[in-house]
Amino acid sequence: MISDCPQKLTEFISRLSEDGLLVEETINTQGENPSRRFDVESNKSLGRIVLWNSGEWELEAISVETGELVFWRSLNQPEDLELSETLAIWESHTQP
Repeated sequence: MISDCPQKLTEFISRLSEDGLLVEETINTQGENPSRRFDVESNKSLGRIVLWNSGEWELEAISVETGELVFWRSLNQPEDLELSETLAIWESHTQP
């Protein structure tokens, strides 16, 4: 169920908030594949993490300076190690 956020992601998002990044969460319960989205804003980039009820994930980061996509990754029911590595790479593109 999409209302249950994976512990690893909950801890990651919490840490981003503690680091002073603006994080906005949106839950979409409509349709056949509900989703949960986290939009993260820093002075360096705008980032988004979306996870769907089906187990698919999409992570992206856009440079504030250039407006260009600097990171994009799609995952399907990632294992802990794959998710940890992907979140670390994503974070390197979103941290000031």
